[in-house]
Order: sequence, then C-alpha cells, then structure tokens
Amino acid sequence: MQYVIRPHRAGYEDYRGYAGTVAGGVFKPGDDVVVLPSGLPSRVASIDTYNGPVTEALMAELNAPIVPVCPAFPENQRTLFNGYLFVGQGLLSESSMRNHPLTPMHDANLVRVMQRQCHQPVGLVDHRAVHAGTESVKARLAQLQQQGTRIAIVDAVSDEDLMVMGRAFADLAGQHQQPSLRPEIFRIRTIPQTTYIS
Repeated sequence: MQYVIRPHRAGYEDYRGYAGTVAGGVFKPGDDVVVLPSGLPSRVASIDTYNGPVTEALMAELNAPIVPVCPAFPENQRTLFNGYLFVGQGLLSESSMRNHPLTPMHDANLVRVMQRQCHQPVGLVDHRAVHAGTESVKARLAQLQQQGTRIAIVDAVSDEDLMVMGRAFADLAGQHQQPSLRPEIFRIRTIPQTTYIS
C-alpha cells in the first residue's frame, strides 16, 4: 500500500481507499484482506479503477439493463476477438502494457478483467454475432440480458464491426435514455477511414 484515501465529503463518510501495487494474487469485491503493516482485517467493498466502476456508474445513470463495452480501435491495431484484446498480432498482455507502471495488463481477456472489477455479471458478444450484423448484436445483447448479464464485452476486428455495433448501441441507448441526457450523445459519426461513436 502506498496511500490511504479518505475523502472528506458528504456521501463518503465511510469510504477508505487503499492505493498501491498488488504484489501477487487475485482479489475481488467481497474478499477478506489484511491491511499491512497494521494487520487489521478488512473486506474489499469495490475495486475503483479507470473502467469497472465507471461502467457501473454509466449503467446506473442510463438506467440501462445492459451496457456494451468495446475498447477496440482497429485503425490503430487494437482489436478484440473472443473477448481478448490484441495489439497488432499479439495479446495486450504480451505487449509493453504488461509492465505498465500504473495499469499493468497481465490478462488480455476483458471478460475476466471486467468481472474482477465489477459487481454485475459480464458476458461476451463474440465476433460471429458482430459479423452477422446489427440485428444479431441486438439479439445477443437481449440473450445476455435474459441470462442476467449486465455488462457485455463486444468483439471488433474492423471499422465495419464498429459501425455494426454503433447502429445496435444507438437503438439500445434510445430505449433507455434518461430525460437528463442529450439525445445527440448517441450518434455515429463517420470520417473517411475512421469511425467514431460519441
């Protein structure tokens, strides 16, 4: 542990965060831990990182029954296949990100990574569903939702895959939009050779 975080704001009276490096092992919300050097026992309530809690916060804000996640950017050789994130031809966990000082990636399987960081069940919309088109992606999201999955990692190996997802996600967002959100947030913009979903 390198730092104890205790915000002094309303709503965070009982929050205590520990920032530091995990020397080894795996832990998840609900696990019992011992804080060193004091030896005091504690229980992991959540793992606050750049992606897990943000996804669940977005889900709550949108009142969405399921949130699709796809960090792929094929133009820059970041692709997602069978839930694994690739950099070029290799797994992310075999790239220079493996030893990144702030966010080391030892596991390229994003379903497992997100599941360790989230309270909600995580599933996969594989490339077969994406390649089959927008309706197939929507059907797979509906199937996952019926199974209780709340977060779906979605494969993408090309810009066309992103376009397919964008169309499926735009419909999903429109169905669960909160009045406080602007409808223009959920649109697809296409610039030659690049697809952006914003």
